[in-house]
Amino acid sequence: MNLGRHLLIAAGLLAAFVIGLLIRNWESVEAAFSNMTALAEGKEEAASLQLPADLLTYLQHHPDDVSLVAYDLGHEADGLFWNADVERATTALAKLWTLAAYAKQVTAGHINPDTLVSVSEIANYDLPGINADGHARAMQRFGEADSVMLAQVVEAMMQDNHHAAADFLVMQLGDSALPQQVVPHSGLFLHWLDEAHDPLAQTRRLAEDAAFRFEAQERLRTQGLGLSIQQQRARAHATFPRSTATAYADLFARALVDSVAALRPPLEQPFPADTTGVAAYDAFAVHGGAFPGVISLGGYVRGPDGGRIVVLLLENVPLAVFYHLAQTSLDKGFVLQLLLDGAFSEEVREGLS
Repeated sequence: MNLGRHLLIAAGLLAAFVIGLLIRNWESVEAAFSNMTALAEGKEEAASLQLPADLLTYLQHHPDDVSLVAYDLGHEADGLFWNADVERATTALAKLWTLAAYAKQVTAGHINPDTLVSVSEIANYDLPGINADGHARAMQRFGEADSVMLAQVVEAMMQDNHHAAADFLVMQLGDSALPQQVVPHSGLFLHWLDEAHDPLAQTRRLAEDAAFRFEAQERLRTQGLGLSIQQQRARAHATFPRSTATAYADLFARALVDSVAALRPPLEQPFPADTTGVAAYDAFAVHGGAFPGVISLGGYVRGPDGGRIVVLLLENVPLAVFYHLAQTSLDKGFVLQLLLDGAFSEEVREGLS
């Protein structure tokens, strides 16, 4: 009898402990439950997306949340322009504006691409859990060097999608050289944590105030953003830099025709030697990224007779669809097929007409 009473008391204490633990961490528990529910959003639609042609069906079903531009350089009148001038939140594609501002300063002689900069200063802009893959790729690119040339920082920004490299470059360029579409990544996420300060001020403080930087990085390392996936999607739509598919297509077109060495090389990659069906092209460039609910991709293929440009912007993407695309890269395959396959491009044009 005493043993049974002791077991009941122990069970009661354990239950009280668990309940207390749940109460103290209710925000985390609530966010975890919310994320589980959110991931089912659009589940059936996600399962139907297996081929690039299936993504066309998705675009047809979500016309208000999609912008698509595709045309051959010099033949814009025959191109595809679907919601081309609708401003949308964009992710890593916004780095094109920083690249364009950098190229302009190089052309004017205000910036020397060979200038050496400290790798540790670049790393000051890195926020734990925000861009881990991009940061790892950039650090591998830099190797064991204590300093790298500014041109290598630009390559890391574009080739590795490195947020910290982009923010370092933004600070080097200065406010007056930046178009309105440029919002520093680190400052933006810090703004989510403290809306009292604007992203540019937060980015500057991250670079200059070691105590603030340690506190911010430690908070993200131990607590993360503290937002559910749905909350992150809402913040992204509200605060990410906004632009149009036409504007991004214009930037790619500038790179295609521009002989400025600072603009084209960070974007382009040569085709692999065994790639078939690309004899008419010398190189290609595809850039972009994704964040819950937001996907922005664009690029071009370049050849002696010009090139072809494609830009795809998606907003309000159901979360099951978003993670399916992130895992399968079907959105990237869609853009690449539009760039390289004239018949597929015509199919998409007819489907959206």
